[in-house]
Amino acid sequence: MSELLRNLVLWDLHPERLVSDTFSIEDAERAYAVADAAQGGKVGITWPDGADGAAPSGR
Repeated sequence: MSELLRNLVLWDLHPERLVSDTFSIEDAERAYAVADAAQGGKVGITWPDGADGAAPSGR
């Protein structure tokens, strides 16, 4: 993750401009179908934060 963050800064990339579609983890199947179609930008899959702000384990 730290390498990703360094590269975002280094390459002046802004995920909010690159990600065209965002789906909940429950909609992952649809997210993969949209990504597979390759007709938009990048697809992001999100899930709720755990109580400590970290992603739930196992995901």
